[in-house]
Amino acid sequence: TMDFLAPPPVSLIWGVGKVMRERLEKDGIATIGALQQMSERDLAGRYGRMVSHLCHLARGQDDRVVDPEGEAKSISAETTFDVDIADPEALLTELWPLCEKVSYRLKRAELSGHVVHLKLKTAGFKLVSRQVRLPQPTQLAETLYRTAEILLRREAKGPPGGEKFRLIGVGADDFHAAEDADPMDLADPGADQRRKVEHAMDEVRKKLGGNAIVKGR
Repeated sequence: TMDFLAPPPVSLIWGVGKVMRERLEKDGIATIGALQQMSERDLAGRYGRMVSHLCHLARGQDDRVVDPEGEAKSISAETTFDVDIADPEALLTELWPLCEKVSYRLKRAELSGHVVHLKLKTAGFKLVSRQVRLPQPTQLAETLYRTAEILLRREAKGPPGGEKFRLIGVGADDFHAAEDADPMDLADPGADQRRKVEHAMDEVRKKLGGNAIVKGR
């Protein structure tokens, strides 16, 4: 298995995106075989835990269950209301904490999502699913929210006469490595500040707990 895996480029390993591939190639690790020669300790110290895990994949060591019948994996969160909601602003209030949950799970898994999807279920139990592909993968709750908000406002017209909903959900899929997430965007000067704020909040939560700081909308 080791010899069979050696020739292909490192980009064929699940989780190696463009940014990580360029970092590895810059250090002379262009093939899976070159990655096999590195020790797990050296990789973890140099690139972080994500590449430490890739070290095992490069050697064909993967204890994840293979499900050939399974659908594409996603990270998502949803909530069902006690009372059906038609007001878009009320729905957005429910959406924000779901985006934070998905963001937290992406960061914990050291992944970023290139596609954001919104799930709604009407009072009549009709399922509505919408999605959009981002210019770049993201881990940020703010980006998930801003994207899902656009999708939501297209579906929720509000009273009077607007559809009522009993469930809302948000998710991300088409996964990339964490290193590919949320690059600088010169077309959006505020993006870098939003990223810094969210990462600062993450650090506070790590030290003081998940409810130590919340972001109002």
